[in-house]
Amino acid sequence: GDRPYYYKVIKKGSKDKYYVYYDEVFDKLRWTYYKDNNYVHESLSTSGNTGSGKANTEIVMAKDSGTYVTPDSNRTSTIWYRLQQVRSDKGTGCDDWFVPSIDELELLRLAIKSGSVTGGIVAGSSYNKSIFNNKWLWSSSEFLSQRAWYWHHVHQCWDGGNKGLDSSVIFTRAF
Repeated sequence: GDRPYYYKVIKKGSKDKYYVYYDEVFDKLRWTYYKDNNYVHESLSTSGNTGSGKANTEIVMAKDSGTYVTPDSNRTSTIWYRLQQVRSDKGTGCDDWFVPSIDELELLRLAIKSGSVTGGIVAGSSYNKSIFNNKWLWSSSEFLSQRAWYWHHVHQCWDGGNKGLDSSVIFTRAF
């Protein structure tokens, strides 16, 4: 539905951790946009660390006066354009969604794989039913100027994918 799904993950020796994800998966979106008959590949110096997803998102969304947030000349939506739509949607009640970093997504993946997190569209009833076993999934972390980290569900590993490829994305509010 339109409401966020709250995932509670407890790590031994630490306080309870809450991951708040928009309970929807957005498919076939590109990391970068199309300009002058080519995809724009530029290094934005985004980080892979836990806690950097929100900062990464703000870097990309502010770049070049918001060019990543508008549909390009081919009417192709980027993950950032879709995120802007979710932020503006009054149904979610929140305007602070962001694209998680690779480390943030990896923590969620491991929590789902261990069985400590289940439910919703993202986690499913088990790891086999989760997004990590069924979708290629973008992070907000770059690998190189032309590549960003994404989850490769077929090989069950992280890979540096071309930013012009179609993959899925989920959004979070807290990590």
